[in-house]
Amino acid sequence: MISDCYKYLISPKSNKKLIKGEDIFFTKDKTEKYGIINNIPILLPQSKINDYMKNTYKADFVYFKKTDCAFIKNLVLKLKLAKGSFILDLGAGEGVYSSFFYNMGMNVVALDFSKYMLEKGQKNNSFVDFIAGDAHSIPFANNSFDVIFCSGLSLFNTEHVKNETKLVHHIISKLRKKGYLIFIASTNLSGKMRNSWYPVTFQDLDGLFSSYNIKYKWFIPRLIIPLVLKQHAFSNRSSIFFSIIVKFFSFIHRKIRGRIIYVIEK
Repeated sequence: MISDCYKYLISPKSNKKLIKGEDIFFTKDKTEKYGIINNIPILLPQSKINDYMKNTYKADFVYFKKTDCAFIKNLVLKLKLAKGSFILDLGAGEGVYSSFFYNMGMNVVALDFSKYMLEKGQKNNSFVDFIAGDAHSIPFANNSFDVIFCSGLSLFNTEHVKNETKLVHHIISKLRKKGYLIFIASTNLSGKMRNSWYPVTFQDLDGLFSSYNIKYKWFIPRLIIPLVLKQHAFSNRSSIFFSIIVKFFSFIHRKIRGRIIYVIEK
């Protein structure tokens, strides 16, 4: 558990460095202690621990393991991520994407706020390091990660997404210099609320990341394309083509699962 990344852990309350004990994390002065339950460190502010323990959120997402694995593999190759890179999978759920990064030789930590999803992930992907944490108070020191992978984080699933600049600043502060934030959302680019799902647009994310270096921005369908086009799927030409198709035929969104991808370089 937390084999390589534990040395960067800090208290979500005071930002003091955390030391790992047998079944607990604590600050050097021992004024703060954080338990480990089912091999999962509960590194949450005290005010949110009860919410976590009572969290009834359950989601059994459908993953297309072959194409999703190809997506991550080709993304890693496109960005030339080195083996051994430290990666934080923020809002990781059960850690499916974390496992893909791990299988490519990355040091990965999967962080989420759902007890159900974390415990499910721990059962299915026991080789991945899972942590219960809050995106607003990430329990890692600044400049800890080479990459932060943020796919489908519910905190950004709102029509006011471009106002979440404070949250973005907090996330990016955890990156090392020249590190990448890989931000991904499922969308049909309509910008029209549907039930509890808000499909973000390029305009939304251009506004959200206006103060940062947007190195890449793409749009690609989720299925088949990563397998067929491989790294070529991550190109401006294919992104423009697929975004036009999805924008005008958004009713087929559930079948093609469009992904909008922004890569921010610190």
